[in-house]
Amino acid sequence: MTDVVEKMPVTAVVDSHRMAGLMPMGFNDKLQLAKILSKSGLIPKSLDTAEKVFIALQMGHELGLAPMVACNNITAINGRATLSADIMLGLCRQHPDFAGVSIDSKPTSCAVVLRRRNAGGGIDKHPSTFNEEDAKRAKLFGKLGPWQEYPQRMYRARALAFACRDAFGDVLAGLMSREEVLDMGPEPERNVTEPPAGPTPLEEARGVAIDLLTNPPFSEEEQAAYTKTIKSLMSADTVAALGKKIEAVVKQRAAKAEVVVVEPVVEPVVEPVVEPVVKVDAEGQLEIY
Repeated sequence: MTDVVEKMPVTAVVDSHRMAGLMPMGFNDKLQLAKILSKSGLIPKSLDTAEKVFIALQMGHELGLAPMVACNNITAINGRATLSADIMLGLCRQHPDFAGVSIDSKPTSCAVVLRRRNAGGGIDKHPSTFNEEDAKRAKLFGKLGPWQEYPQRMYRARALAFACRDAFGDVLAGLMSREEVLDMGPEPERNVTEPPAGPTPLEEARGVAIDLLTNPPFSEEEQAAYTKTIKSLMSADTVAALGKKIEAVVKQRAAKAEVVVVEPVVEPVVEPVVEPVVKVDAEGQLEIY
C-alpha cells in the first residue's frame, strides 16, 4: 500500500481513469459515503447533512475531483456552488489542451495569461488582470476581511479565476470562484408568490354553460359562437349532453313566447237611472223620494 501511495502523483485533481477507483459510481454507494463523511468531522461544517455531501461528491465526480478534494473545495455560497481559484487552475492543468500559464503577481495587481491548444494545433492566449482600480470600482478595496489582510492574494485569485473561466469554461462547467461569489453578497430575495391562477378550462366551460341555460341564444350567429366556445373547452360527450339541454330550454322558451294570452272582455255595469218621486203634503210642502 505504501508503494502505491508513493508512486501516485501529488495532485488535487485525479485523472478520469483513476477516478473509478476512488469515487463511488452507484447512487447508493455514493450516498453511503456521504453519510460517513458527514459524521467524520473532516469536511467543512457547511456540509452538515448527508444530502449536501452527496451533492458535493456528485459535482466533484462530474468535474473529475477525488471525493475528499471535492468535499473540501466545493462550497455553497449564497446558494451557488463554488470552487477556489487554485482548484480551478488544477482542473485546467489536467486538461490535455492546457498549454501553460503565466502569473505576474504584485502587491496591487495581478496579470495572468492562460494558454490553451485549439483544434488547429495552435495556442490561444487568454489574458486576465485585476488591480487596485478594479477593486475600487467593484467596491472591494479596503473591505473588511481578506481584502484588508491579504490583498495580493485576492488580486491573484480574481485574475486567475477569470482566466480559467475564459479559457476552460467547458471544463469548469460554468462554476464561479469562491472569492468572487463571496464578494457578490447574497442575492436579493425574490418574490416567489405565484400570481392568482385564471379559471381552468372546466370552470370557464361551466360559466359558459350557466350563461347558456339562463339566457340561451336564439339567433343562428349567437348559437354558432356559443357552440364553438363550448367545443373548445369541453369534451365531445359533455358538449352533446349540454347541447340537448340547451335545445330543450330554447324550445321551452320559444313555446312560451308564442303563447298569446287573451284577456277576458269585461262589460261595464250600467246601473238604471231612478227618477226621483216628488209629492206635495197636506201642508203644501214638497217631499222628494
